[in-house]
Amino acid sequence: MVHEEARLGYPPKAGIVTVSESRYLRYMRGDAVDDESGDLAEELLRGSGINNVERILVGDRVWMICSAINKLVNSGCELIVVIGGTGLSKGDVTAEALESIIERRLNLYPVLYGIKSVDEVDTRVLATRLVAGFYRDALIVSTPGSKKAVESILKNVLKSEYIHLLWLNKFAKI
Repeated sequence: MVHEEARLGYPPKAGIVTVSESRYLRYMRGDAVDDESGDLAEELLRGSGINNVERILVGDRVWMICSAINKLVNSGCELIVVIGGTGLSKGDVTAEALESIIERRLNLYPVLYGIKSVDEVDTRVLATRLVAGFYRDALIVSTPGSKKAVESILKNVLKSEYIHLLWLNKFAKI
């Protein structure tokens, strides 16, 4: 990873969007809100050398997710992790939100997650709808809301590739 960081030349700014209707409603009522998966994502991002991390909590609504991503991109985030809302229930709309804005999709991202996590969650991985790709030069990745999924994606899938993907997007343009 050091070689790839040298190619990028700086640690990117990251954003975390936690998608949770119940947490968002508690937040709006002024109640205390826990976000263990978001906390873990921030810890893992900081542990990989990203010191500038911004976080946003939203409800399960397409417009809220897209608005949060736009806010993070406008503030300079180049890597955005969207946590939650990736299941099959009608209220899970993260995939729809990301599909509406992603300009260049990373089609093998959900496949790689499935390969890396099938031993941990068995065939339940089939119920996960993950989307990843680039939007306005920011790498956006979705992850299920569980701490185990966040850890798996950030340690096993993204850690070795996000710098390379950002470099390819930013500097390898023809």
